[in-house]
This record gives sequence, structure tokens and C-alpha cells, in this order.
Amino acid sequence: MTTQAGTKRTSILSWNDSKHKETTMRGHVARAYGDRRRYLIVAAYPTPNGALHLGHLGGPYIRADALRRYLESRGHQVVSIGTSDSWESNVLYTALKEERPACAVVADYHAAIKRILGGFDLLHEDYLDIHEPELFAAHRAYSDELVAALTADGRIAYHEEHLLHDEASDRLLVGCWLAGRCPQCGTGAVGNSCEACGLWFGPLDMVSPGPRVTPAGPVATVAVTSAFAVADASMEPDRCGPRIGHRATYLPIVESYWKWNPAGIRLSYPIAWGLPWPTPDPDPRSVHYSYGTLLWSASKLIGEAAVARTGGSDPFSQASDTVTVAVGGIDAVMPWLVLLGLVTPSAGFRPYDFFVFNHFLHLHGSKFSTSRRHVIWAGDYLSAGFDTDCARLYLAGICPQTEANDFRCDTFAASGADWAGRLDAAVRLSPRTSSGAQDVGEAAFAALTLQDRCMALPDVDVRAALAVLDGWLTRSAEFPAPQQRRWYLWCLAILAEPFIPRWSGRLWQALGFPGRPNVWARPEDARLNLPFEGLRPPSEAAIRALMDAPSAGGSGNA
Repeated sequence: MTTQAGTKRTSILSWNDSKHKETTMRGHVARAYGDRRRYLIVAAYPTPNGALHLGHLGGPYIRADALRRYLESRGHQVVSIGTSDSWESNVLYTALKEERPACAVVADYHAAIKRILGGFDLLHEDYLDIHEPELFAAHRAYSDELVAALTADGRIAYHEEHLLHDEASDRLLVGCWLAGRCPQCGTGAVGNSCEACGLWFGPLDMVSPGPRVTPAGPVATVAVTSAFAVADASMEPDRCGPRIGHRATYLPIVESYWKWNPAGIRLSYPIAWGLPWPTPDPDPRSVHYSYGTLLWSASKLIGEAAVARTGGSDPFSQASDTVTVAVGGIDAVMPWLVLLGLVTPSAGFRPYDFFVFNHFLHLHGSKFSTSRRHVIWAGDYLSAGFDTDCARLYLAGICPQTEANDFRCDTFAASGADWAGRLDAAVRLSPRTSSGAQDVGEAAFAALTLQDRCMALPDVDVRAALAVLDGWLTRSAEFPAPQQRRWYLWCLAILAEPFIPRWSGRLWQALGFPGRPNVWARPEDARLNLPFEGLRPPSEAAIRALMDAPSAGGSGNA
């Protein structure tokens, strides 16, 4: 092998020189992965108003967990803390439909979401229930603390706005009670945001606004005073752009925000569900807005939970060396970035370093929909005992990183069968003596390096990283010698870890290594204690049955 200058150099691994091989391999790992860091990864806060379906998992949760497992396989210390957005107004809508108190809705679905995330091996050190008494008190205190800090810095303004009042239900039409169409793209929307284009807008900016629940009837316009924060330059596109993954897709959402929200960042909402606003200025029904001060105070609670788990410093303090990453859907672009706009000197808060976003998954060409019974519940998948690695693998492959993508039962089954067959073939290949053996060490590090590039923040391109694993599978027959097989399978386990952790863990154990797949284990020490249990892909008929006859969401107990 030669350099571009044409001079011969020594390969990364020389199979006839084990001492040189070991020294060079250790040196490469140390150079590439010696800078070990702390990370905090937070996936989107789901609203606990229903169970999770596979469309929910196929965006932020699969991506956040793949990033975590990738980082851990390279030696970094990662903690994942989650919570649910239990003050989101759609909890009220579900409570109305299910005819029970909103707090009961939150308690049941929060627990179900936590079980389902665990069932799919979507790791969390903590999944906070902010309705627990201690967390509830801290959540309110931190929210009020931010209001005081913004007030001290002269950054809160109170504006009169006009809202619709539905006389039949005696409700202000805000949040879950207001329906219409997005003023930017025309898609049907609820509240003041659009899941299709990511726009956030004022209640009366909506096209054809009206009651979501009650029949069309008398609607009056009333004046309400609401609190807004004056944003600083941190939310300007040229300042926040470097933090945003796939910025060409998601930065325009930031640019359009100010056209529709000239008053600033909304902090209060007159919906009477949530934590009461701490000053007498707004409407007496006003509470802390779920996508403003409550998001900030939830981050504070997450930071405290991370400290309790790792013993390090608060990841949101100005002096912290922890890399913080928020992962969410297109509807979370502005809520996450609002945290940048709420940074104020009196609060001493350092927001997330990176934001990773995605579009939504469709199911057979149209949106996942509970009302139309067009859904595959994640809990039902678990209850059926289906292989979770197969679901993770397929969802990673269709992850809607920059555009909506489609989940199909036929492609799910075909993809699972194809992956299962090729993974099994790669593992079962019998070692044999080979002359002129190719340099598997160099090939392995080239594959790992390519996956490193794919998983780099803030883009976190899981589809490209999965393609690296796919490419490595095609090279199995190139490395038949026993020592090559050790290196090949060592690398295969590491490349697979972000996507199919149960399968990669079984391979890692079969190779005789403790813990999870990682680059610091010595390939030469691997045993070839093969084969082991492979993937068990469900059939198309079995998956379609879940879609054709959905339950209430499944318990999440496998």
C-alpha cells in the first residue's frame, strides 16, 4: 500500500508481526477515541395523552438512542434523561374523551410511555414524572424563578391579544380547543403550531379557526393579557444555525417564526391547566406556557437528575463541560430553540449545545391516526412478543431526517428477512486458512471512521450510519482466516450496536467480551463461540394484523 507521494508505508496491521499489530491498533484507538467526554441526551417530551405508536418511536427516540449507543461504543460517558410534557393542553382533550380527570390521564400514560421506551431498549437513566410531589414543587419554583429573572433583566412584556371564546362550552379557544388550518402551508392544525411545516403562530393567525370539540355555534372575540419574553440575539438564524442538525431543512422554521410572533416568546396561556402564572398581570386563567417557561424548568430538573446519576456538574451551568443534545420532531423545532431565547443573565442557564430534528413517519401513505384506527401501537408490538431489534432496524432505515417517510408492513417484513439472513450468513461463515489475506484491521477502522462521520453532531445521520453496517456485511467473505474473523466480527458488533442492541450484545458475548460492544476491547482476544440466536423478523401478515385490529395501545409488557 502506498501513500499519495508513492512511498511505501506499513499497514495498520501486519499479520506477521503481532507486536506491531497490537501497538498500532492501540495507538489508532487512542488517537481516534482518546478524547472521552460527558454527554446528556434528551429526546422529545411526549404528551401523556395516549400510548406510543411505532411512528412516535421512528423519529427522535430511535435516533437519540442510536446516538447514545454509538457514543458509548467509542468510550464516552452518556446519560439519557426523559420526561413527558404533562402540562400540554392535549391532556385536557383526552380527559374529555375518556371522561376522567386530567391527572389520571397523565399518570396512566406517563407510566405506559416509560414501559414502552424500556421495552424497545431506548435507554433512560431516569424518566421523570413531574407530578410527583417533590418534582412538582421544584418545577413550579423553577418556572417562577425564570419569570423573576426575565423581569429583573427587563425582558418580559405584557400584551393584550384577542382570542375566540366558545359560548357553548365557555372555553377560550386556545391550545387543544382550537382547530383550523396553518396560515403558512394550509394543513389542518390544532392550537398554535403545525406538524407539517413546523410553524408556530398566534391563535388568531390560524385560517378558519373554530372550536375543535363543540358544534359550530356562537363565538365571540375577547381581549386577554398575556406575557411574552423579548428574545435576544441567540435566536437569530446566524447564531443558532450551527447548533441545528440538517440546518437547510430546519433553519427556515426559525426564520419564519418572527413573522408570525412579533410580540416575542409566549410565556403564559389562559387555559387553566398547568402551573399558575406568578404575577397578577395576565388573565386569571393564565398558566405557565408548556413550550416556554415550563420547558426551561423541565431542563433544570433534567440537569439535576443527570447530576444525581453521574456525580458531575450541572450540564446546564455555564461552566459545564458536558455536551448537551436535544432530539425532537419538526413540531419541536421552536420549543427547543425557545430555550436559546430564554437565556438571561439573572438565570445563569446554558442551553443545549445541539438540536437534532426530524419529520414524521406516515403509515402506508397517510398520517398515523388513532381516530381513523390507522396505527400500529408500540405496546401491541411488544405484547405480541415480536423482535424489537427488527423494529429498531427498520425504523432507523426509514428515519424521516429531512422529509416525511413511510412505514409499510410489506417493506418492514421484507427488510427484516433480508437483514436477518445476511447477518446470520456473516456470523456463520466458517473460518478457513487464507493466503494473501486482506488487511481486515485497516478495513475495520475505515468502516468505524465512516460511521463516526455519519453520527457526528448535529446532523446524526442514522440512515447513512446504518448503510455503513450494511456495507460491512457485504465484505464478510473477504476475511475468512480465523484472526481476520475475530476482527471482522468485533467490528460488526460495534457497527450494529446503535441499531440492534440485543443482537449485537449476543454477538459480543459470543466473542467472549464483557459489557457492550466498544472499540477498547482487543479483537485478538475474541473467541469464535458461534453461532447464536439471530433476528426473528415478524411476517407481513403478523404486522398487518396489528394495524388492522389495533387495541387501546397495549400495556408495553412483552
